[in-house]
Amino acid sequence: MDLKTRLVRLYHVLPSEGRESMERYGWGLAAAIDQHVPEFRAINVTYDASAAAPGVRRFARLIRSYQRYVDFPMYARNGTADVHHIIDHSYGHLVHLLEPRRTVATCHDLIMLKMRDGVVPGTKPSWSRLLLFQLSVSSLRRCRLLLADSHSSMRDFANYLNIDPSRFRVVYLGIDPKFRAPSVAEIGQARQSLGLSASSQELLLNVSTGANYKNTEGSIRTLAQIVAAGRNNVSLLRVGHSLNAAQNALAQSLGVRNRIIDLGKLPEHKIQYAYWVATALLFPSYYEGFGWPVLEAMACGTPVVASDTPTLLEVGGGIPDSLPADDAWGMARAVLRLFNDGALRAQKIEHGHKWAQEFTWERTAIQTSAVYAEVAEAADARTHVRDQ
Repeated sequence: MDLKTRLVRLYHVLPSEGRESMERYGWGLAAAIDQHVPEFRAINVTYDASAAAPGVRRFARLIRSYQRYVDFPMYARNGTADVHHIIDHSYGHLVHLLEPRRTVATCHDLIMLKMRDGVVPGTKPSWSRLLLFQLSVSSLRRCRLLLADSHSSMRDFANYLNIDPSRFRVVYLGIDPKFRAPSVAEIGQARQSLGLSASSQELLLNVSTGANYKNTEGSIRTLAQIVAAGRNNVSLLRVGHSLNAAQNALAQSLGVRNRIIDLGKLPEHKIQYAYWVATALLFPSYYEGFGWPVLEAMACGTPVVASDTPTLLEVGGGIPDSLPADDAWGMARAVLRLFNDGALRAQKIEHGHKWAQEFTWERTAIQTSAVYAEVAEAADARTHVRDQ
C-alpha cells in the first residue's frame, strides 16, 4: 500500500435488516472510493450473524437488537483506521467503541421521530424501538463531523441534536449509470422483460417501499382522478412493496384496481426497466431524506410529478411538478399536462436529464473523501501536538 494512502473503515448496516437503500449507499460509496479516490482505501466492516433457529424464532426481534447493539459494536471495535465512517445514523452508538475524533457518520432522515410527533403519517414506533433510536442518534454528537444527504436533512438533524450546522457537510448521493435514457429497442425489450403488452397504454410509475410515509394511497387517488378526467388509457405501474389489504380495498372502491399493475420487488438489474417503460413517475411521498427515484427517473428521461417536501424540492432542482402530498387532483392535473403537452414533456425531460447527470458516485466519493481528509488531518495534528 502506498504510504500516502489512508485507511477508512466503513461500518455497514446489518444485512439481516434488509435495508436496501442503506446497503446501496454503503457499498456504492465503497466501490466509488476504491475507483476514484486513490488517497483512501475503503475497508468494509459488516456483520451478518446466523438467522435464529425455528425454536427461538419468537425471540428474533430481541436477537436482532442484541446483534445490532452488542455483537456488532464489539466486533467493530477491533480495527484501527485513519477515519471511521458510520454509514447510517441509526448506528450512531458505534462511535462509543471507536475513536470519536476520527469518526464521521451519515445522517439520512428522522422519519421515526417525524412519525412519533405526528408530522408524517404512519404507525408510531414502540417505546423500546424509539428509545434505542434516540440513544443511537444522540450519540452522533460525539462524531468529529457529520455528513448529510441534503440540506433539508442537515437542518433536521442539527435542530434535533442541537448541533452547530458548521459540523455538517452536505454530500449528495450518486445514482448508478444504468439509469440512463433508453433506445426505442430497449424500451420494447424492457416491456417484454416486465411482462407488459406493447400497447399504447400510458404507464404512471410509482416506486415504494410500502412504508406509510410513501403515501401509496395518494398515488391510488391520483390515478382515480386521472381516470375520472376522461383518461382511460392509463395504468399505475407499481414497483416495490405490493399493495396491502386496505390499499387494495381503496383501489377497488375508487374503481381503479384493474388499472394497477403490481410488479412487486424487481431484481437489481431490472429496476431501470420500470423507468424506461413509464410515461411519468408519480412520487407523492410525505417525507424523504434524499429521494433516489426522482433522480433515477430524470436520468432515464422520465418526467416527474412529486410532492413538495423540502428534500424533493432540493434534490429535484425545481424541475419536477411539485404539489402537496395530499393534493391528488393537483397531481392528476400535472400528470395530464405531461400526457397532453408534448412541448412541456420534452422540456421536462431535457432539463431533468441534464440535472441528474450531476449526481454521480464519483462526485459523492470525491466530496466524501474531502471530509475524511479534514477529519484525519485534524486528528493527526492533535496527536502530533500531544506527543510533543
